[in-house]
Amino acid sequence: MKKIYQITLLIFITCFLSVGVKALHIKTQAELDAFVLANPNLAEYSGDLIIGANLTYEWGIPTGNTDIDNLSGLKDLKKVNGDFYLIKFKGNDLTELSALKEVTGSFIISGAPMLKNLSGLNKLNSVGIQFIVSHNVLMEDISGLVSGVNVAETVVIDSNETMLTLNGYENITCQGTLMFCFNPSMTDISAIQGVSEVKGLGIFNNDEIEELSVLSELTTVTEKLSINDNPKLFTLDGLENLESVTRLEIYNNPSLYDCDAKGICKRLKEGNLINVLIVNNKEGCNSTTEVNCVVGNENVGELERLISISPNPASGNIRLDIPQVFKIQNINILNSVGKVIQVFEEYNGVIDVSSLAAGMYYMRLNVDNQMVTKKLIIE
Repeated sequence: MKKIYQITLLIFITCFLSVGVKALHIKTQAELDAFVLANPNLAEYSGDLIIGANLTYEWGIPTGNTDIDNLSGLKDLKKVNGDFYLIKFKGNDLTELSALKEVTGSFIISGAPMLKNLSGLNKLNSVGIQFIVSHNVLMEDISGLVSGVNVAETVVIDSNETMLTLNGYENITCQGTLMFCFNPSMTDISAIQGVSEVKGLGIFNNDEIEELSVLSELTTVTEKLSINDNPKLFTLDGLENLESVTRLEIYNNPSLYDCDAKGICKRLKEGNLINVLIVNNKEGCNSTTEVNCVVGNENVGELERLISISPNPASGNIRLDIPQVFKIQNINILNSVGKVIQVFEEYNGVIDVSSLAAGMYYMRLNVDNQMVTKKLIIE
């Protein structure tokens, strides 16, 4: 399955890897030193500039070798009029590119074995097509982008084995397509908080991502929203304000049971989506029918706003503040992977949660035959 997705991503990426007639591919340190000697104090290069290994991919992984670990000869480079690929660069950081401000084509940093972040690219402010950071085995985040980078079309953060967070993305602006995928260690994507309008969004094959509350400001996806193959993702809370999407794909998330985010519900009910795929998730989000059982009632969103948990966070007893005209019929408490761990067949005004370990839980309330989900924090 992973190979299928990597092939898809590879096709997506390689659409932009066609080298123009003015392309220069520098494969060794000796070749780079000779180029710098012939072009001292180079501030601008016109054409595609490829530094490092070959652009041959096997399942999306750059192949070939290079001994390039020193970019000091490019310390004056401010602009590349074309694509700029840095493949398997062996240096510890990118400080030797600290003058770089603009890449008019695609900027790809892939297969670098020593880079931990993007420190050194502090003046970069514009990428004309794609910005791709992939297959960098020690990269922890994408911090180092200080100036604020406008990416015209696509941002791809892909297959960085030890990347824990997207820290640094707060300095990127892109209303094109965002793809965060195959990052097995990533737990924190809070840096994308504030993203409101994009052309496409893909979050898939990230083993540790559990929830998407950081997407609370997302209102518009003009083309496709794809959330798939995230084994620990259990809720779509955060997509409450989604007002527009053309294609919706939510599948192969085995822990995902909570799909009734207001934005998702409204889009399904409107029936204007060109394509909808909701399948192979957990019960409650395993088909459009399961999600629609919540969508069908106009009062659910209003009812959810009227109910609150107090105190929250909690450590002992809690109560549910709810207007007297409503009756709570039963309550389930679920853990962060959607497993029911406590069941209350009636509500008498107090619920004892002292036995729960610290963490985040969800309370699913049956209120007059309407299902309402509330988040509960135990400290």
